[in-house]
Amino acid sequence: MVSYHTDRPLTSPSDGDLFNRCQFAENISKAIISQPIDEKYVIGLHSAWGYGKTSVLNMMESYLKKKKTIVVRYNPWIYSDIKSMTVGLLLEISNKIIETEIDNQDGKAIKKIIKQAQIKGISGVAEDLSRSLRSIIDAVSFSPVDPVNVAGKGVSAILGFAGKSSFNALQKNVESEIKKLGKRIIVIIDDVDRLDKDEIFQLFRLVKVVADFNGITYVIAFDNIAVAKALNGRFSSGQNKNDGKDFLEKIIQIPLNLPFITQDELSAMFLDGLNELLIEYKLEVSDDDNVRFWDIFGNHIMPYLKTPRAVKRYLNLLTFTLPLAGNEINTTDALVLTGLKLLYPATYDNIQSAKLILTGTDLEFSLDQDSRKNKTKKQFEELLADGEQKASSILILLFPTVQHALSNNSSSWSDSTEKLRESKRVASIDYFDRYFIFGIGKSDVSDSEIVRILRLNNPAEITNNLKSLATNQKTQKLIIGKIRQYKHLASSSDSLLNGLIGSSEYLSDFQDAGFFTRSGLDIFSDLVFKIIRDGNTNTMALIKAAISACVDSELLTYIIRDVNLAMTGDDHNSNKSPLLNDDEFNEFKKISVEKISALATTHKFYGTDPSISYILYQYWTEFNGNNKDTETNLKKNIKTKDDVLDFLTSFLPTSTGTNGRRRNNLTDASYKYLSKIINPVYLYNILVKEDADLLNISKYESLEHHFDDSPINKVGNEKNADFRKVLAQEFVYLHKQAITKSEK
Repeated sequence: MVSYHTDRPLTSPSDGDLFNRCQFAENISKAIISQPIDEKYVIGLHSAWGYGKTSVLNMMESYLKKKKTIVVRYNPWIYSDIKSMTVGLLLEISNKIIETEIDNQDGKAIKKIIKQAQIKGISGVAEDLSRSLRSIIDAVSFSPVDPVNVAGKGVSAILGFAGKSSFNALQKNVESEIKKLGKRIIVIIDDVDRLDKDEIFQLFRLVKVVADFNGITYVIAFDNIAVAKALNGRFSSGQNKNDGKDFLEKIIQIPLNLPFITQDELSAMFLDGLNELLIEYKLEVSDDDNVRFWDIFGNHIMPYLKTPRAVKRYLNLLTFTLPLAGNEINTTDALVLTGLKLLYPATYDNIQSAKLILTGTDLEFSLDQDSRKNKTKKQFEELLADGEQKASSILILLFPTVQHALSNNSSSWSDSTEKLRESKRVASIDYFDRYFIFGIGKSDVSDSEIVRILRLNNPAEITNNLKSLATNQKTQKLIIGKIRQYKHLASSSDSLLNGLIGSSEYLSDFQDAGFFTRSGLDIFSDLVFKIIRDGNTNTMALIKAAISACVDSELLTYIIRDVNLAMTGDDHNSNKSPLLNDDEFNEFKKISVEKISALATTHKFYGTDPSISYILYQYWTEFNGNNKDTETNLKKNIKTKDDVLDFLTSFLPTSTGTNGRRRNNLTDASYKYLSKIINPVYLYNILVKEDADLLNISKYESLEHHFDDSPINKVGNEKNADFRKVLAQEFVYLHKQAITKSEK
């Protein structure tokens, strides 16, 4: 199981000394103990925050404790003010001596001297501090004192007495007793970076003035650049920007930088952790995505991960976020977005609410291409938070729409919506939300669930499972898209096809978004044809199965249309392998006629609702070679004027205007088309029999005169009396014109 990459510092090489810090710590420790015991040094251990200073201090302490030394660990961050900081340091030293030399009379002697001292004029610490020291030491009766409790109580609450010895006398006595101990005292100070600038100054003043004893070596770990910057301006009224650095140089006698960690070493650290995550969570990364990740990571993320701590933070974010969505998202995009969140958190927050612009789905069709690009560019620039402009380089590579908007290329961007969807990219409108909710939303459909359904062998099970997923129009569209995406994983194309057609009613009740809309059934039927064309079963067998399973006349129309076009359209005339051979194509026509004829006994393939089912009459006639059966069937259904107008309505195309979808005119082409299906005289006679006024029609009345000006020809108003009156007039006029032409 992958574990959290703790930021806890190392204490020994066995904890995982990736950067050979142990040898460095040991070398410093050896250098310290090799010096004369009565010398005093202040060593600065310098590096950026998160570079491993505390780990080095821990290893030094571990090594030094095995030698003839007394190691004092002092953390100034736990104290609230300079008084408690001073008391804490002196007591830490005193207590550590007692802990180490409890049976050594020299240790007790040092404690006694400190107990009797009064420290005046140092860091503003006067009699109160002397009283504090006495009260604390008396209270513990030479037992080790907990300096945290001292800081918690506050010096003002601790009262004591003042002795007569001067500080210089105290210092000499302490140094004398330290020398008698025969051991070097090493004070290790950490967490200096956490202090504010006043506390930093007081700490270094404390080390240099109050606790500056021969025989004591201080090792202070801090970010020298950050600390110097915090101290700048404190020691001069001018514009000297280096006075903080100058001050530190007076305090720190031996400045040591932690060994530099190369980008290659940090990359290797990250790669080891990443590989562990990918294996543990069984995450998939394609070869193309692998190349894409290292391009983005190597150029735009890794250069800013400059410390082991930064790498660990990145890995820890991935440890908790990657398994939440797993392979339901593109792993490379998830890795990159997590890096973006780490480096540019404010920009990351902004993009969560910018789905439409980043996925290219808010483009206004009323704008020309340059205007759309300018709009996208402006909105993108607004996403970049102050100080985080470098985030743009990552976002451009994640979102092709933005990349195109910022380029000088006037052509359309190459990454298709389909390709982005298939790769589960964050730039796909269907997958964007998953990256920010770390899972599958209520209106989303799990990819793994679709794959599970595709691997079923029972068509009824497939149908039932698809029905249960199709909870709304959005999920219907998503299901179709994902089946198209994963159809190659189906255990049986035949089972999938039958199960899919069985659920057509539940997977086609939506309208495709956009200016050029497609019906849900059109999109559904396109999927059916792709399964037929690309299936792992005999193509003719799949066509038979699809036609046989159809109970919906409109879906049947789409299936017959697609197969027929594949055999007679551009695909058939290209160099592609034909869908069917000649014998199979003839068999297809035969079973199509049989299916249409059977459905026609219970269905009318026309009506006032927009549908393409009326085309079945064309196929019935064309595949039969005559319209005898077609006309016979129609005459059984068309008996009245209303029947005629319902039939004619089916032949009216639709257009989309500013006020929605509208019916267009019955044209001469439409008249010729329906004349091949049924004798128009039959329709004409019914109309004029019920409405003699139609006999007087002498000019063509147009539905399009009403386009966008009235509701007459709006889709859905086909039963409107005015609409039907105009339609009747159009047909009668066209019929009279045709008769006139035929008589000439």
